[in-house]
Amino acid sequence: MRRLLYGLALAAALTAALSSCKPKVTAQSKGIRFDTLCVDTTALLSDSGGVAHCALHLNLIFLRGKEYEGVNDSLLRSGLLAPEYLSLSDYKMTPAEAVDSFIDRYITDYREFYTTVYAEEGNDTTATISYSVDASLRDGRSGITNYVTHVVSDLGAGSTDYTQVLNIDITNDRVLRLEHVFLDGYEQELGDIIAERLCKQLNVSSLDALRSAGYFVQCDPYATANFEMADRAIRFIYIKGEIADRDKGEVVVSVPYSAVRRLLRK
Repeated sequence: MRRLLYGLALAAALTAALSSCKPKVTAQSKGIRFDTLCVDTTALLSDSGGVAHCALHLNLIFLRGKEYEGVNDSLLRSGLLAPEYLSLSDYKMTPAEAVDSFIDRYITDYREFYTTVYAEEGNDTTATISYSVDASLRDGRSGITNYVTHVVSDLGAGSTDYTQVLNIDITNDRVLRLEHVFLDGYEQELGDIIAERLCKQLNVSSLDALRSAGYFVQCDPYATANFEMADRAIRFIYIKGEIADRDKGEVVVSVPYSAVRRLLRK
């Protein structure tokens, strides 16, 4: 019964995938069209009683056309969905096939792990989880499209939410990583620049003062891999609890391109 419930829900969702969702697309890339892929599905932990379940909501965007298959594949293997099951294989899949594969693996792992949790605690709440991803697209620096996702994850002990950005270099069929953007050996100087910019944003005068305010207390300043190449600046996005206490929320440090020009690859 539980497999049938999941299978029917997934099949229905994928059938309606290209028409049922309207993610926000503000990117103006000429000649590029987009498809949306939306899946909402729920799988019970067990058919032997209880209401513990796993709920998944994926509202994604992909580029339409055979010429963009490489870009879509890069998106799927660059941490768009977590855990990163899709990066473990080089097997080529369409976006719909990849999402189907992700959901099947996610629910399989959920049942394997939380069956034990439920057996030990007998608590539907702690064995009920959810994972939600909503995507949007917007224009970034010249030649770059920013793929922005809002993620909400609840693994049974309370939810967490965060913003994730992937920078699509459409010309070169890839999602940009820090090493694509910055010259070798950038780490120390870029970390110092980020600290300086955060000091300005918080109106403090030094790294010591920044740490006294609760930022970078347990680590040296660094560039997060979660960054957005916007039109006039690079925005480094630190999730809650990453470089400061969770109650400070998401921390975004905006660094103008002029401040890192000497570190940028041409």
